[in-house]
Amino acid sequence: MFQRFRAGALGAAAFAITLLSAGQADAGGMAATAMLQASLPSGILAATEVSLPDVKRAELANTPRWLALADLTDPKTTAAPTQVTALPLADDEVKGHDSDSKPSSFSPGGTIYAPAEILGQGYQGEVEPNNTSATASPLTGTNLVVRASVYPNADVDFYSFSANAGDRIYAAVMTSFSANATSDSQLRLLASDGTTSIEFDDDNGSFGGLSSSIAGATIPTSGTYFLQVNHFSATNQLRPYELHLQVQSGSPTPEVEANDTPATANPLPANGWVSGARNPAAATEQDWYSFTLNAGDTVYLSLDTDPERDGVFWNGRLGIALFGDASNQILVVDDAGAAEGANPTIPSEALFMTVKTAGTYFAFVDSSSAAVGGPTATYGLSVSVHPAANEGVNCTTYTSTDVPKTIGPGTGLVSSVISIPGNPRIADLDVEIQLNHALMQDIDAHLRSPAGNDNGLFTDIGAAATGGQTQMDAVFDDEAGIPPAFTVLRGLQMKPELAYRLAWFDGENAGGTWTLDLRDDTAGANGGTLTAWSLRVCEAPPPPTCPPGFASTTVYSTDFESGAAGFTHSGAADEWELGLPNSPATTTANPLAAFTTCNSGVNCWKTDLDNTYDVSSSQDLLSPNINLAGLVAPIVVNWAQRYQMENATFDHMFVDFQQAGGATPVRLFEFLDATMTNAVGNPSTNIGASAGWAQMSRRADSLAGLNSELRFHVDGDNTVNFQGLAVDDVSVTGCRALSADLSITKTDGVATALPGGSVTYTITGSNAGPDPVTGATIADTFPASETCTWTCAGASGGTCTAAGSGNINDTVNLPVGGSVTYTASCAISAAATGTLVNTATVSSSIADPTPGNNSATDTDTLTPQADLSITKTDGVATVVAGGSTIYTITASNAGPSNAPGSTVADTFPASLTCTWTCAGAGGGTCTPAGSGNINQVVNLPAGGSTTFTATCNISAAATGSIVNTATVAAAAGVTDTNPANNSATDTDTVLPPGVLNVNPTSLDFGNVTVGATSAAQTITLSNTGGSSLQVTALTAAAAPFALSGGSCGAVPFSIGAGLSCTLDYTFSPTVSGPASQNFTVTSNVGNGAFALTGTGGIGIIGVLSATIDFGGQLLGSNSQLALTILNTGTGPLQVTAISAPSAPFAEVPGGTCGAVPFGLAAGANCTVLYSFAPVAPGLYSEVITITSDVGTATATLSGEGVTGAAAPVELDALSNWSLLLLLATLAMSALVTMRRHY
Repeated sequence: MFQRFRAGALGAAAFAITLLSAGQADAGGMAATAMLQASLPSGILAATEVSLPDVKRAELANTPRWLALADLTDPKTTAAPTQVTALPLADDEVKGHDSDSKPSSFSPGGTIYAPAEILGQGYQGEVEPNNTSATASPLTGTNLVVRASVYPNADVDFYSFSANAGDRIYAAVMTSFSANATSDSQLRLLASDGTTSIEFDDDNGSFGGLSSSIAGATIPTSGTYFLQVNHFSATNQLRPYELHLQVQSGSPTPEVEANDTPATANPLPANGWVSGARNPAAATEQDWYSFTLNAGDTVYLSLDTDPERDGVFWNGRLGIALFGDASNQILVVDDAGAAEGANPTIPSEALFMTVKTAGTYFAFVDSSSAAVGGPTATYGLSVSVHPAANEGVNCTTYTSTDVPKTIGPGTGLVSSVISIPGNPRIADLDVEIQLNHALMQDIDAHLRSPAGNDNGLFTDIGAAATGGQTQMDAVFDDEAGIPPAFTVLRGLQMKPELAYRLAWFDGENAGGTWTLDLRDDTAGANGGTLTAWSLRVCEAPPPPTCPPGFASTTVYSTDFESGAAGFTHSGAADEWELGLPNSPATTTANPLAAFTTCNSGVNCWKTDLDNTYDVSSSQDLLSPNINLAGLVAPIVVNWAQRYQMENATFDHMFVDFQQAGGATPVRLFEFLDATMTNAVGNPSTNIGASAGWAQMSRRADSLAGLNSELRFHVDGDNTVNFQGLAVDDVSVTGCRALSADLSITKTDGVATALPGGSVTYTITGSNAGPDPVTGATIADTFPASETCTWTCAGASGGTCTAAGSGNINDTVNLPVGGSVTYTASCAISAAATGTLVNTATVSSSIADPTPGNNSATDTDTLTPQADLSITKTDGVATVVAGGSTIYTITASNAGPSNAPGSTVADTFPASLTCTWTCAGAGGGTCTPAGSGNINQVVNLPAGGSTTFTATCNISAAATGSIVNTATVAAAAGVTDTNPANNSATDTDTVLPPGVLNVNPTSLDFGNVTVGATSAAQTITLSNTGGSSLQVTALTAAAAPFALSGGSCGAVPFSIGAGLSCTLDYTFSPTVSGPASQNFTVTSNVGNGAFALTGTGGIGIIGVLSATIDFGGQLLGSNSQLALTILNTGTGPLQVTAISAPSAPFAEVPGGTCGAVPFGLAAGANCTVLYSFAPVAPGLYSEVITITSDVGTATATLSGEGVTGAAAPVELDALSNWSLLLLLATLAMSALVTMRRHY
């Protein structure tokens, strides 16, 4: 399923694209198990391309140029091994060989470089000079990428970073985009001393083949460490290189077998760091790791094949997947990893890739040889992601509707266009292309801008033979991870090929028609289709803003329409000219781009208006002095430029802003690219590439405050020259201190103010210019005696907070001529005294030429006023001689001001003897207590009061009326607005005292049965005096006596003069015997007394006769007798039980006592009937027991049973029943006698 493709070998080291299939290689029909390596020695490559017709984009044979780099191996003419399915792009760089044939001694000296913009991978940059550890450029973070240049010759770049003990360092240099045909870097990890080498690498990288990689170096102790980047040769450069750094902390996550396929891949941990081993050594032993990327992300994979640092290493291979036409291809790099000479090189692999599409991707580790592996084939793999970052603002994608377009099958040109509306200024440009072609390397691609710049994107990349990869779905972006290096072109985001730069379009106006030119440069029956393409334009960000208190000012500006504007020029072979360029495009060898316009108007500078700059020239265009005195950063230099240059190895162009005379230059722009020409198509067409017109903007903050000048420099060697540089529309801006005449006024319109009242202030802040002020502060700290609320309104553009309370401390905006007005309503404390002084201020961070009007004060004299009043009453109209009365005297202040030190006075009449207390309310204060007359100093705040309570005894000799007056007076300095209420009088008529009478003075309830309640009896209290009296106490009745009613009511109660009231009492004895209680009636005029008496009675149980004798009773007959029960006591009783007799005795109905229980009143009696009916002769007796609540009594029943004549019967003469019984007995005897007779 998966196929391996060979990747371009950029240098002597080889690397491969690998695709694994189920039985067939990509084009050659080789078995998937055949692991193919194609090492392309530079000698072979050089020999392969000597055929001039097959060499493209080259200069004359006797003057080799860097532009030949991309075609040092022509895939259509180089003899390749038959097993190789796609030839790599190749570099003829030879170790230690200077690939630039033309000498150059140019050096910029101690130039400071202007800060670069943020680019696609979030690049950090070097800060020159950084050629020692002491001047190292600091790096921030633990996962980063730097874009920089080793330039000029012999340049060395140092970078510092922080790491902890045990951290592992993964770092690699990507040099395959270098514009000077050499990628031979060296990389050192230096200890904290900046000199001791921890690890060094020369050629372990793969992009290009002589680039450098360090993987898994261990940090010994925590501290600052250094990375050093330089070219192998002191006479060569890297323009540019990208340095990737990942600091891994802790321990890697071990792999989990089996992970030999994408389906069984281990997910990468969050830090992207894993450890593993290629064990066993077998073709099937592959380690896969999955991770997720977003579109535009760049990934840096670093493989350490000796993590133990024990000198045991193995030839590992590193890949990323899956890509290609069928999304089944692994892109692999494989540096042989052998130690190089005496260099202490530890083998590693480094791979960089930017992906076009979001999704799941895989890191791949194995070896190109199935025999490599085993327990010692261990590794550490670090995978770092640099998220995509916009390289400007307002990034917009414009998609062509001019598709599809047929490409080929023969040679020729096909073009497609995109129209971009408006005038977006390019900060970054990316190109997305989707096409298919049977022979991908047939295609040469150029992009033409509306301004006419015709610049290459790629030539002859991809599959070199039919049957290979046929799909391109790629984004070309200067900030992608690598330029084209694989024959796979689907799903990748790449830099333009080698010599080309999309940055040549930066600064252009993107509005207009863009054209994509595709040239099929091989005749044959193969072709394809452009299916889609688009441009992504990010616009330049807005210019930087000045710090607070400063405004941007244009110090110098010219469009040269009125002349040179003070510019001068000089130098060897100086050809700077002012006018309208008139140098058309050429298609000869070393073709020229067209220079026929200015950026604006018809006057601009160019190094020869109608021709190229001269060979062996060194010429400067110098501005007049631009005085930045008094200005602060940001200092921004703006200019428009258009240029076409030879490779910066030979010819140089830069723009410096420097002190007048040349000191401390700041490098604003420098051309570091390859020769700006191309030869494409079949037949070959020579095209002059160009940049501009571009609007440039760079900062030169270090020159703030200095007298400066702008220098445009071009120099060339002794062969090959092009259009050079054109300059137009120069301006320099800086930040001057803002100046604004701020002023403030404040008034309340009065000179005096009333404590407890209010004032209204009008506070107006204004700006007379010359600069507007944003963020000025208007402040007014009101006196503590004021409580304020305020509103604010702006005029002529002034803005402020609409409303608030308390002090004013408001941020306002005051344009020139603008103002803000506050209306503050302030309540003055009633306690305020003296003067009211209030100051408002206006301030800002901007210089004020007239600070004297930045504050305003309003002063008011405080004049306290208070309405004092007093009330006095004792609540009655009459008083009693010898009695007392209580006065309530209240002094109050109705305000509005406080009245401290006021006097309350009351001289009592001679008939009164008084004591008093005082309490304040509402903040009023007074002396708590005293006696005699009142003459007290009190404090009466507005709304406060003091209340005196005077208790006065009245002389017994007092007669007539008592008249009493109280007064209140304010202290000096306080005006009483209403003196009419400053006194109050109470008048009482004096009455004689009342007289208390009690009648009767005793009550006797007589004999009352215990438990019973007597009828109520009445005591009358009367007042026979001349005024009301007050009964203040009355002895409480105690059992068996009780107060049961009456008209007097509850104590205390009053009895008016000549009036009376009653007290009703009852007697309820609970025990027998006499009872009594004495009562006292207490009143304010004297006391009275009375007594209550009574006797409690009790019952006594008894019988009339202790024996009831029935006498002799004939057998078979019966007789009845009554038992009389008596109560001989003084109270009732209750009979609760009577014992039952036994035969021949029996209780029979007819008695008067009734059923048990029953009661007997004192002296009462009742009877119980018993019968005697003997059935056997003999004497009988029975004791009857009567039980009551007061005791028991007994009686004995007796009788004799006889035969014959009736026995005499004893009768109870007192009982009716006894008489009846006697009569019945006589009747029975008569009856018996008659029966016997007859």
